[in-house]
Amino acid sequence: MTSEEWRTLIAARMREARHHKGFSQNSLARELGLHPMTVSKWERCLVTPCLETLCDFEKVTGVRKEWVLTGLGEKT
Repeated sequence: MTSEEWRTLIAARMREARHHKGFSQNSLARELGLHPMTVSKWERCLVTPCLETLCDFEKVTGVRKEWVLTGLGEKT
């Protein structure tokens, strides 16, 4: 798998997690203390979040960072 394919899968899982919890990009960004454009960039594969951000994402959405990164194991 190329790094581009990997980033695309992470972006898709983050979008799925956001939708699953009923967040808009704006509301998720607000909960994370980030600019809404940041969430948009994640989902368009322009930026991949750092581990610290993935930890915060897990706290807010309840979706495990390991699942976001690999697609393996329990989602929540």
